Amino acid sequence: MPRNPARLYRALLSRAGDALSTPDDAATRSALYRLLRTPPERDPPELTAVLKELDLGRSYARNHLLSLGAWPDDVAREVEEGLPLRVGRRLARLSEEERNAVRVDARSDRDGTWGQRVARAIERRRVLAAAPAKTAPDGWLPPSETPDLSPAPPGEAWRFPVVAERERRAEALHAALVGAILARWAEPGDAVVDLTAGTGTVGLVAHARGLRCWSSDVTPGAPFVHRMDATDVRFGRGLTPGCAELVFLHPPTYYAWVRDRPAGSVEGREGYAALVAEMIVHAVPVVRPGGLLVVIGRPVREGGVVHTAIGELQRELEEAGTTLVGYHLGVDERGSEDWHVLVGRTARAAG
Repeated sequence: MPRNPARLYRALLSRAGDALSTPDDAATRSALYRLLRTPPERDPPELTAVLKELDLGRSYARNHLLSLGAWPDDVAREVEEGLPLRVGRRLARLSEEERNAVRVDARSDRDGTWGQRVARAIERRRVLAAAPAKTAPDGWLPPSETPDLSPAPPGEAWRFPVVAERERRAEALHAALVGAILARWAEPGDAVVDLTAGTGTVGLVAHARGLRCWSSDVTPGAPFVHRMDATDVRFGRGLTPGCAELVFLHPPTYYAWVRDRPAGSVEGREGYAALVAEMIVHAVPVVRPGGLLVVIGRPVREGGVVHTAIGELQRELEEAGTTLVGYHLGVDERGSEDWHVLVGRTARAAG
């Protein structure tokens, strides 16, 4: 028999309907729910024979296959076309409008299987829905009232899901990586500032973990992200000197900087180091004394060449007066994407 869940569900209804002499699929489904909740030894022989014929476990039939009967038809069709059952279950919980929006989002994603793309689209929607649409009057994204307190992953090398191709091109951070950093380095009640926020991933994850966050970017990608260049930090709109326990900096990769180098800037490593230095120098005053500056870099593989500048990031952190206290490597499940996380501690206040 085919092992596609949707086809197995239909086969189960057909065989069980005949065996139990039920009048229609709804009655068969109701009978199966009732019978499969009782101890196995009380199963009618006819049902036992059906389950054996289809090679189905009672738990799988009751907890997974029978749930398909309550799902929207469009989701059931997608499961029959290959959508994993676990993804279909999440999709089935959404309204028709939300499901269509998820599919549009997934089609714009070019990386991985359809199931992986739908799962990522659902997760993006979940994270965005969990966050306020705008900042509070003080300019900060407030913390969630039901914080995610999941622990940090062990060790210094972390695995995270594959990044979508469009997110890779945009050099976006993966939410799982941000969550691991905050779990390791942030304490309850901490304030987080992200000066290179993009679409606000750090702010959204910080919000979910019960932390306050202030976000900015030269081209804001979310309603709560302020417009500001990380090389020219201006205090105001809720941002004040020494206001954050953690400050995030995610400079463009060396490859992206070379590709889009501003006119008049110095070429090569010296020019890139100057950009990073300017960002770090402007970020340090935002960190409270003894607080942390998190700088994240990513090597880029292009045309058979690896473009990396991790050494520049460390050197500029140290020259800005911070002490390197943490280093983590995040690698995706395919081993095709990696992030280097450098954590520098600022000097503590005298006395």
